[in-house]
Amino acid sequence: MSSASHALVHQPDRAARAEPGAPADTRGAAAEPAAAWFDWLTWPALVGAALAATAALLPRMSATAVTVVVTVGVGVVLLALERVRPQRARTPRAPSLVGELGHVLAGAELGTLLGYGGAVLLGLALTAVRGDGVPWPTAWPAAIQIVVGLVVADIVSYGQHRAFHRVGALWRFHALHHQPRGLDVVKTGRFHVVDFASATFAAYLPLVALGAPPAVMAWIAVVNAIGGLLQHANVRMPTPAWLDALVCTPAAHWRHHSRAAADDGNYATICMLVDRAFGTWVPTQGRRPRELGLADDPLPPGWLASLLAPFRPGRGRAVDGQAPDRPSPG
Repeated sequence: MSSASHALVHQPDRAARAEPGAPADTRGAAAEPAAAWFDWLTWPALVGAALAATAALLPRMSATAVTVVVTVGVGVVLLALERVRPQRARTPRAPSLVGELGHVLAGAELGTLLGYGGAVLLGLALTAVRGDGVPWPTAWPAAIQIVVGLVVADIVSYGQHRAFHRVGALWRFHALHHQPRGLDVVKTGRFHVVDFASATFAAYLPLVALGAPPAVMAWIAVVNAIGGLLQHANVRMPTPAWLDALVCTPAAHWRHHSRAAADDGNYATICMLVDRAFGTWVPTQGRRPRELGLADDPLPPGWLASLLAPFRPGRGRAVDGQAPDRPSPG
């Protein structure tokens, strides 16, 4: 393969643009330098704006309010960009918006309440048993505390995410998130409540138990929420390959949603160094994957049916320690 194919950039895939759901035609970006620059600046601009807004609002608003305001703001911008700078054309068989919003409300939103509420209650109970003294390094600079919190949450989230891929009984719940053959902003919250509640519980329990202050918790919530929106948005956001190897960029996470068995990896939510440490890092190969979704869809059609399906006996058991639709390469 020529050295040009390994250039440290990511361009929207042109080879598959004629296929249903393939990347949108990018010849305009090549012919319009301004549009190309716009695409390259989109990801860092949104990340920077979200972080700046969080820093400015936290002294003036509650942590919950800041998380909602910043997340909604970035989500609205991404929804608009999906109309004017889509990475891929909308798939002909895309699920209905009503059904997708139902999954967001019954999955991500309810799961957040249950998972975070459970983490706070159990964390406070553990704190009471532990007695006086908070293990959290409150004397450290705030920036370092935030980084420590993100690392702790990301490592625990990695374990939860990988388990829901590799254990068949758990994969039955997580398959709902991987079912769509196209990604967009709304798909960010397309989760089963059991899956999202356990992920939220796992991420926040150690932070609460260690006594992380509310400001640190708010930063972690914002970074995870903004990261999720950016990772799933159907927006042209090319990033350099060196960044994909460090941070969970859209290119890195779309590789995780690939239908190809060889792309089974990239489980971390924020830092790809976690995947590299555990041997599950999948390089982005300088492009987005051609096909997304499940090769063998275990879920029935319909919003309610897909929520009840994991509780029914049948398909979804692990094969050689992994979910049946995500087998080991070779």
